[in-house]
Amino acid sequence: MVDELAVRLESMQSAPPANGGGHQETVESLRPAVEELKAAQEELLATRAAAEELHARYLDLFEFAPDGYVVSNPHGSVIEANRAACALLNRSGPRLIGKPLPIFVHREDRTCLRAQLIRMRETERAELTLRLLPLNLPEIVAHLTLGAVRGRDGSLHSIRWMFRDVTDHHRIEHALRTSREQVRAMASRLVLVEEQERRRIATEIHDHISQSLAVAKLRLGMLREALGGEHLTALDETRELLSHVAAQTRTLTFELSPAILYELGLGAAIEWLIEQRSGFGVTFDFINDAPRPRLRRELEITLFRAVRELLANVIKHAKATRARVTLREDSRHVVIEVADDGIGFDPGQRPTRPSRDGSLGLFSLNERLAHLRGRVEIDSAPGRGACVRLIAPLHRLHRRKRKTANTGQQECTSMS
Repeated sequence: MVDELAVRLESMQSAPPANGGGHQETVESLRPAVEELKAAQEELLATRAAAEELHARYLDLFEFAPDGYVVSNPHGSVIEANRAACALLNRSGPRLIGKPLPIFVHREDRTCLRAQLIRMRETERAELTLRLLPLNLPEIVAHLTLGAVRGRDGSLHSIRWMFRDVTDHHRIEHALRTSREQVRAMASRLVLVEEQERRRIATEIHDHISQSLAVAKLRLGMLREALGGEHLTALDETRELLSHVAAQTRTLTFELSPAILYELGLGAAIEWLIEQRSGFGVTFDFINDAPRPRLRRELEITLFRAVRELLANVIKHAKATRARVTLREDSRHVVIEVADDGIGFDPGQRPTRPSRDGSLGLFSLNERLAHLRGRVEIDSAPGRGACVRLIAPLHRLHRRKRKTANTGQQECTSMS
């Protein structure tokens, strides 16, 4: 149109003057406007070409992206879908357009998806992990990212979806969780087997070696009365040595497997343990606020060994002068606190692997309590002592079974 106007102006300028050349002046006055119009037209054409190129590039990115991309209306009905989305659901584009996305989601996850669609009215972005149902293929686990597209008035105009297949990732993650649980179960079982063996050895020592030492000491006493004379000193020294060995045997028996733990329970066993550790330069206090005398055998053994390890750490490493052990319970948990006034440490720098000397360490304590659905909490800092808290449920917690094809787990969470 601008070019046509320029041609007409040229023809008017070359035509013979009709009224004294007045039209020539008019043509000359219009020429700058025509030039501006031509420049504006060229700029508009260039802008249009750039927009078309950008749109074509967007279509290529959208269509050939490795992840599934979908655009839906606010209710979740599909407006656009790229090739990856079609392949993910094993459906052609025409079979996706106009369909509500919840029908392609596992029945148990649809409620979660519909709830998120409602939240998108107020939310700009969300993430979900859901199970999808490809046509004639096994269900898959997909991570969805939702983005809101709003109109000028702020109302929700459409929703952009990104689908990413994370089935293999979830399968590996589930396998790792299962393996970790098996390792924890084996570690817990190992503790029980080890404790049974300790108990057997302690019983053997008590029933045989200790009894033999007692009999030997008794017979030496009888022999002393019969012999007399210069042999009395040697016999007394031998009897004293036997008494010392018998005392060491009793100590070894209790260290291997304290009978008081099996007979009177965790509270009495911890009290006995503190009495045994009282001669190492640390003053220990014990507060027992646990109402019930007995806990599950597995729990008692694990907590007793944990307390023994923590007291050893206080004596060896804390450089403390005083420490307090507190045993308490609530309606659901048993809690043991071991607090000291020592040098403390940085919990963030504690080792994440078992110690080289084979001791339990905080890592193993946490792993073994985790098998019992418990945990270890640490409150410490360099220069202000430490408080290690052992928390375990009084009763075994049963895991909720959550079904997901191929993974055994379902996740349906949103992050706004």
